[in-house]
Amino acid sequence: MNFTDVFACPLCLSKKNEFHSHASPNLYSEKISRFLKLDEQELLDVLRNVRCVRCGLIFKRQWFVPSILRILFNELIQIHPRGWDTISGRFSPAQFFKELEFFKTAVEAGDAENKARWSRGLVSILSAIPDRDLRFNREECLGALESRKFKYFMDNQSLIAASFESPIDFSRFTGYSVKSLWDYVSHEIRPVATYAEIGCPLWGMYKIVPPGVKKIFLTRDEPNFWSDRCRIDGFTCVEAMMRENDSVEMMSLNSLNKHQIDLISVFQYLDHLENPLIFFKSIFFAARAALFVIEDPELTPPHAQHFTGWTAEAFQYAAKSLGIVVDDSYQGAKAQGHSVYLLRRCLQL
Repeated sequence: MNFTDVFACPLCLSKKNEFHSHASPNLYSEKISRFLKLDEQELLDVLRNVRCVRCGLIFKRQWFVPSILRILFNELIQIHPRGWDTISGRFSPAQFFKELEFFKTAVEAGDAENKARWSRGLVSILSAIPDRDLRFNREECLGALESRKFKYFMDNQSLIAASFESPIDFSRFTGYSVKSLWDYVSHEIRPVATYAEIGCPLWGMYKIVPPGVKKIFLTRDEPNFWSDRCRIDGFTCVEAMMRENDSVEMMSLNSLNKHQIDLISVFQYLDHLENPLIFFKSIFFAARAALFVIEDPELTPPHAQHFTGWTAEAFQYAAKSLGIVVDDSYQGAKAQGHSVYLLRRCLQL
């Protein structure tokens, strides 16, 4: 058995839901459908997203059993591509045109798997280029890529190369190390003397956290997430993060004392969890406040690897259940399809 039925909402336990969406094909649906010997669209039909009528949470009506999740994140896709891309050096003109050549070769060879792979990569690079130079037309580039107009890129090579500066904030090449986000949360939650993160260790804000703030990376066992097999050049993703942030301490979430942490940031992790309310309770036992950055499910339906999608309504329901408050006033990540929610025990004066 590869799937299990999800009869009740994982957040409020209501059994009333309605169809919301199907996920778009991606690397995860490609790999898992091949492993399960299913057509990719057949898999996406099974993993349909529904919306809870009571609390607004979006979730999969059928989901993978734990053994399949372990295979997905420990064997099929051991490395978290978006996490490593924050330190990969892929965001450069040289790498873009190198990958464009790989894509062209795959197209000419009729190699469907590598066509999809390199197309996804090229789209992510183009989407992260700032559009400060009005001569750079991202939509035109994306259209040329989709229609396989390779000559367009050769004709505009100098212009495209000159457009590479720092990647756009909240793109896959910056993660969430964005100064305006830290400024917002550190102003709202004062003081922040102890700061922790959970999720992908390469996505976070450690590098912009001021000196003097104690920094912690939190661990917990989760089948629907990457493990210590996520490694490149002999280093795990956690080790790679700690090489750049040697003052970060590792701790288990379950080992923390009550209100030990001022702020915990949760980056693109909540949508992986099957029991979110238990996770919320663990977080707010240990912390005064928590920052959640998550894909907006109304803009991008939850992907095949994501069990849930979190709407504003769902966050409000969770906060009310826990007796805490929600602030969603930070809008700086919206342009990249992310929503930001700050949950805290009480309003700060």
